[in-house]
Amino acid sequence: MLSVWAPSLGYLLLLLFIVRPASVWVSCMGSKLTREERLFLSWMAPRGIVAAAVSSIFASRLAASGVEDASRMVPIAFLVIMGTVVVYGLGAFPLAKKLGLAEPSPQGALFVGAHGWARKLAKALQDQGLRVALADSRRVNVAAAKMEGLPAYFGGILSQEVLDGVDMHGIGRLLAVTSNVEANSLAAVHFTEAFGRKRSTSFRSRGRTVGAASSPSTCKAAACSRKALTSTPSTSSFAKVRKSSLFA
Repeated sequence: MLSVWAPSLGYLLLLLFIVRPASVWVSCMGSKLTREERLFLSWMAPRGIVAAAVSSIFASRLAASGVEDASRMVPIAFLVIMGTVVVYGLGAFPLAKKLGLAEPSPQGALFVGAHGWARKLAKALQDQGLRVALADSRRVNVAAAKMEGLPAYFGGILSQEVLDGVDMHGIGRLLAVTSNVEANSLAAVHFTEAFGRKRSTSFRSRGRTVGAASSPSTCKAAACSRKALTSTPSTSSFAKVRKSSLFA
């Protein structure tokens, strides 16, 4: 038994500390990733069902062909799977915190929609020190948001180009505020996995015009949303925004 597990452990350590880091640094040459981001990627490569299935198939076929020690492939594969899952699973978050890549509870907001009152709401949150990002399929809204100093992206929020382009650092909530109810719902469902159900919220806009003047109702909504975004998530957090005069 020791003759199997000792080399297997050495193989696992080789994968963790030499093979994975080397492959990450070589593949990231010429990229814009920081040193900290590359170090974190070097520490993330858990193995799973694919490795187990492939090793089992190869082991059985090699054993049938008379290859010596083919039966060792399965225990080695399972040791690698268990080892990588445990090591990476336990070490990922502490390493991310040490490298400055993780936030305990990001409170920024991603807006789907960059029309008039959405920009005012985003600007109010930005002025309070929260990170915001807006995505809209209308160029005029995106241009207006950028003129106001807001990070804005042109295109549908579910398009791969926008998803890849949005800087999600510090973003922990979704506010889908377009006039399209279906688009809002799709966006909320899509980001539920990333932000959680309570942090993925959709509202229906009534088509405020670009550059519309601010109103007391808009200011009241901004203050209410600020409180909701910075508080501990609860089922009533966004209910306050829904009940405000945002749509009055």
